[in-house]
Amino acid sequence: MFESLRQWWTGSKPKIEPAKLAPRPPRIFLFDSLFLKDCHAMLTAEKRQESLVYATGILSKGVAIPQKLIPLLLAERSGVHAKADPASSHQALVSLEETGHALLAVLHTHPWNGPAAAFGSAIDFATQEAYERQGYPCIGGVFTLDGYVRFFTKRKLPRIIVYGGGIENHGNGLYRIRS
Repeated sequence: MFESLRQWWTGSKPKIEPAKLAPRPPRIFLFDSLFLKDCHAMLTAEKRQESLVYATGILSKGVAIPQKLIPLLLAERSGVHAKADPASSHQALVSLEETGHALLAVLHTHPWNGPAAAFGSAIDFATQEAYERQGYPCIGGVFTLDGYVRFFTKRKLPRIIVYGGGIENHGNGLYRIRS
């Protein structure tokens, strides 16, 4: 997988060997409401710029439980765009693989308010598709300043379960974090 990562970051077309791909993506993502509140706080600390983090945690028998945020250095950042520094992202992914952990979520902000602001952009979906194509069993998530978060994948959205209080389910992968 390291070679395909290098090819992905350098823009050359990787040879994907089926044996190197991750097993089937999780059918269920289980989120702790406190974890989602921590994600929101970290990602919205700078109100006028997008932010981006990875998340890892437990992956077992088709269930993913993101639990730990992995900050990334950003190569580009504005009110409408955030791009991870390729070296920082690569190092995070290599470190996860070396320690037996999986990339479970790629989370970022859209620094606006309302449920419409939580929709992924074309770039968000293309990035998510690239992670999935590389065999990462991750889900994308877009957080807004006022507490909305929408989860997405390029494939069929897995079942999402949020446990704990203070989170409203608005359907179709959209949730609202209440303080």
